[in-house]
Amino acid sequence: MQPNSPILEGTGLNFNDTLSCKSVEYDGTLFTGLNEAGDPVLDTVSLGFCKIELIGYDWGSSVSDPSKKGYGTFLAFKKSPTSGNVINTAFDNWCSGVQVSGVSGGFGGRDSVKIKRITLNMFNLLLNRENIFSSAVNDDCHYTTKCEGKNEDHQFEVFPNPSNGRFTLQSLEFQIMSVDIYSSSATKLYSIIPEKQQFSMEVELPPSPFGSYVIHITTECGTTMEKLIVTNKR
Repeated sequence: MQPNSPILEGTGLNFNDTLSCKSVEYDGTLFTGLNEAGDPVLDTVSLGFCKIELIGYDWGSSVSDPSKKGYGTFLAFKKSPTSGNVINTAFDNWCSGVQVSGVSGGFGGRDSVKIKRITLNMFNLLLNRENIFSSAVNDDCHYTTKCEGKNEDHQFEVFPNPSNGRFTLQSLEFQIMSVDIYSSSATKLYSIIPEKQQFSMEVELPPSPFGSYVIHITTECGTTMEKLIVTNKR
């Protein structure tokens, strides 16, 4: 645990202490490896958050495939200078006092007093817009992100355009995370999430009326919009 975190104030928790909260599901994040103490190191470049702190962690494994190992991560983070603060305890039944799949929640477990205190701290800090990070985290957003140095005004190529509903999206800088197609009246019609992020993607829409459409393309650096004209029958 990170004892200097204001989130843990009043709990008496220290480095290498264990907080008991049995769970059937964990949230995790990206790491670059382990430090000299054997603790995981956050991959701040890939995550691209301006502030992020690991409060605590635990080993986890997949229920369907126990050979797949990972970490459950108790995190405090701020995505950008203008975004809000977020705290994720990682446990799916942190605030539960009853058994879920035979497992007691955090409010019903051995460390329920500490978990309730942490929960109250989180509510107070967030509602009062107070600092949620320890002194180890700089006051300014300082992490290098994978978007730095890229042309944020870069537009995707859409071709052919006009098209018959089959077209290609392509960029030299940004990898596509998802694509949403909207009508000219701003109604979402289709959503596409590729199996993996890629710089180029072929799209085939279901049979669509002729007219104008707006493509929202989400990348690791945000969302950009392109216009598509559908004119020809297939």
